[in-house]
Amino acid sequence: MPLIIKYPPLTKPGLRKKLQSWRQDVLARMPIPNPSYDPERAGEWWSVRTGEPIVSDGRKRFPPTEKD
Repeated sequence: MPLIIKYPPLTKPGLRKKLQSWRQDVLARMPIPNPSYDPERAGEWWSVRTGEPIVSDGRKRFPPTEKD
């Protein structure tokens, strides 16, 4: 005969309360929106040295992440 343990049903408010408690216990910080985010420029890669955008095709990838 299998061992069956019955747990109380988890409800959305109960899970939210449990998550908030856990966040406080581990001092987790919540992410905040970036006010400077521009979705049209999200795909650009920037050079740390020059501060200018670089062509994504010129980047070395290991392992390759895009198909030609």
